[in-house]
Amino acid sequence: MAITLNQNTDCCETTCDTTSTVNVAGPTGAAGAAGTNGTNGSNAYTATTASFTMPAVSSTVAVAVSDSGWMSVGQTLHISGGGYFEVTAKASATSITVKNLYAVPTNAAVGATVAGASTVSAAGVKGDTGAAGAAGSGLVTLAKGGLATFSTQNIALAVGADNKFLGADSSAPSGLAWDTVKYSDLQASTLALNTVTTSGQLPLADIANAGGAAGDIAYWNGTVWVKLPKGSAGQRLEQGASAPQWVTPAASGAAMEAYGRVTTTANHSNDPVFDGDEFNCASVAASGDLVTIVFTNALSKAKPIVLLTPRLGNTSDLTLDANGISTASIKIELPNSSAPHEFDFAVFV
Repeated sequence: MAITLNQNTDCCETTCDTTSTVNVAGPTGAAGAAGTNGTNGSNAYTATTASFTMPAVSSTVAVAVSDSGWMSVGQTLHISGGGYFEVTAKASATSITVKNLYAVPTNAAVGATVAGASTVSAAGVKGDTGAAGAAGSGLVTLAKGGLATFSTQNIALAVGADNKFLGADSSAPSGLAWDTVKYSDLQASTLALNTVTTSGQLPLADIANAGGAAGDIAYWNGTVWVKLPKGSAGQRLEQGASAPQWVTPAASGAAMEAYGRVTTTANHSNDPVFDGDEFNCASVAASGDLVTIVFTNALSKAKPIVLLTPRLGNTSDLTLDANGISTASIKIELPNSSAPHEFDFAVFV
């Protein structure tokens, strides 16, 4: 409060200043009542409410968001799954337009889909690219097919020549070397094949039939592999004194070349059929009293020996038709075509 000084007439000093005042603070009053709470601030992040497709770098795209109230035009945003964008327009509280700021790998590739519910938050601008680092040591430019490996330092391994393989080599600087398969590389206990093309030896390529004929075979003679050319038609493979060989069967003796069992019905209401296990028999048919048996493969001789064993019917007159014998078929004459028959046959040459 203000205090007025006494007039100079009230004191004995004539130097009193009648115009000066001094403010003296009064006693502190009681504390006032607490103020009301302020309103909550807005989050500085939101989320997309729909997916969008990444535009080209420096191009824009509309993005639907839950809340754009905290954003401003020109602000940099980061959208998870997409990358960094700049706000170029705010169409509404839930729709903004953003510009793609960076290419791959900083941002997603053009055309990629950024999923809905992706986080949108404030971000800073990417800094300037730093100076290039010094070139690494120990690496060189490699040609197509070249490799880089490591021992006590980085080592470049040039591409190998055609048909070479890469194998371990403790004497090489890189521990690896291009090489070819040698006979000594094969385990003799499991693969005793001679791969050297010299007189009396069979190359692997020939065993694989390269340059050989269909039907050629190879056998081991105790020292080297030997190729045995295919035999002729009708020959059979036999073991000779020291090696297999193709031989022609002797003319003497007879070999079975066809056999089977035939069943017919009365009056041939059904065609004859082979009944059981047959060999070298293509078909059977009846015409009147004659049953014709056709062979799958022609007989080796034109005059075979035919044995007939009747099993059902009149057996006394079951005969071989002499005019119906050939290397392709034989004809059997039935004693009575109106009765059922069953018989076995065997053909020898």
